[in-house]
Amino acid sequence: MTTDAEVTFRLEGGAGKIVTVEAPAMILTGGVSDAYHPPGAPSSAFLTTKDQFSVDSWCLPLSKPPRPLSVPKAAPTLAGIPIAASAPLTHWAPSTQKVTIPSGGQKVAGGFVSQKSAIQAVGGELITWGNSSQGGTRPNEAQNKQFAYAHMGESAGVAITIQGELIAWGNSSNGGTLPTNTKEKKFAYAHMGGWAGVAITTQGELIAWGNSSYGGTLPTNTNKDRQFAYTHMGHSAGVAITTQGELIAWGDPNNGGTLPTNTNKDRQFAYAHMGYHAGVAITTQGELIAWGDSSYGGTLPTNTNNKDRQFAYTHMGRDAGVAITTQGELITWGNSSNGGTRPNEAQNKKFAYAHMGGNAGAAITTEGELITWGNSSKGGTLPTNTNKDRQFAYTHMSGWAGVAITTQGELITWGNSDNGGTLPTNTNKDRQFAYTHMSDNAGVAVTTQGELIAWGNSVNEGSLLPNNVKEKKYAYAHMGEHAGVALTLP
Repeated sequence: MTTDAEVTFRLEGGAGKIVTVEAPAMILTGGVSDAYHPPGAPSSAFLTTKDQFSVDSWCLPLSKPPRPLSVPKAAPTLAGIPIAASAPLTHWAPSTQKVTIPSGGQKVAGGFVSQKSAIQAVGGELITWGNSSQGGTRPNEAQNKQFAYAHMGESAGVAITIQGELIAWGNSSNGGTLPTNTKEKKFAYAHMGGWAGVAITTQGELIAWGNSSYGGTLPTNTNKDRQFAYTHMGHSAGVAITTQGELIAWGDPNNGGTLPTNTNKDRQFAYAHMGYHAGVAITTQGELIAWGDSSYGGTLPTNTNNKDRQFAYTHMGRDAGVAITTQGELITWGNSSNGGTRPNEAQNKKFAYAHMGGNAGAAITTEGELITWGNSSKGGTLPTNTNKDRQFAYTHMSGWAGVAITTQGELITWGNSDNGGTLPTNTNKDRQFAYTHMSDNAGVAVTTQGELIAWGNSVNEGSLLPNNVKEKKYAYAHMGEHAGVALTLP
């Protein structure tokens, strides 16, 4: 990035304030990071620098900003903006640019977006494909509307228009049908899980729907005297953080729906993620906690939070969890065969990003090296010479395979070939990729020119895109278990 750019934010406690920050800096525009979605991110950019914490309007301020880690020097770009799918609590991308945050801006679903930024993943058409009963058919109410955000769960999808309207579709029992009281509200963020969905209104109210036993029903008085800033829905339970840093969980009590006693005592939380059987969270002081099924990530190793560690990032997979400290140390826990045991090659390396899938994990070092571990037939083993002459900027794991993007925009996959582990011939010919996501059955990716591609199991997932896809350019895409969703560029 060689030219100046202006990015607009709403500053918490000081809307309209002008802040100038010197590089190094990282810009994330809505939709590029699936690993960590700050509430409001789908409709607002966000920036973090080496010396101060994010000024994103929906992020909780940390009492002590964590020390950031460097990421590879180059990164894929989309319309000139570097894309780094790393956690806002942690990472920054070296640059020579000064970024000015001006007052004003366009209000979208409770956040603000830049009027001058090169990318605005706002105002796009909603496109779906795949199994028609599991989210693959676009709802009629999406016609002639512009969308700021979309997310596909296991059997249903959810999206937010630029006016803040929330819509859902797919399997009605598992999140495809919204409660009747959502029509009069405006929404800032939503997430679809395995059996249910969750969303936050622009006023900070938390809403859940879907299967009541697996996250679709909130505890009584959840919204009493609370405003929510962040939420995430896992396979059968949900988690959320209030603007005061309180952590709550609900859903299946055996798989993360119940927090340990005194979880919130003397703590404020900055981030949380719910997996298949367990949840994980980081406090504003960098403490890591986990809960849920102890065999599959619900219990941390002894001395995880020793005095020499502060955690900056974490992710919970199906059977195990992964986290990175502010010093770049990688730790894993959970089922040892499916990602819970840290690989020997992770010793003495510093990490910038990691992602845990269903049976294996992947991580990128601060030098851009990609490593994997876990079940070798389901993504735990990389192809030979994967790191030769490459630096990686992003990776994502599913239950059967993995996908990654190099700093030069090359897309690579590995793992089970029937479920996304093998790319179509000539995928990388004359293309650079900016974003990718993978489900248990298939993967999807967007090039720097806005081209959308999908691959994998076409029977279960619908990796075959609609015929009219090639006529459009895309800003974002997300793959669910049986269907995919994408937003076009405005």
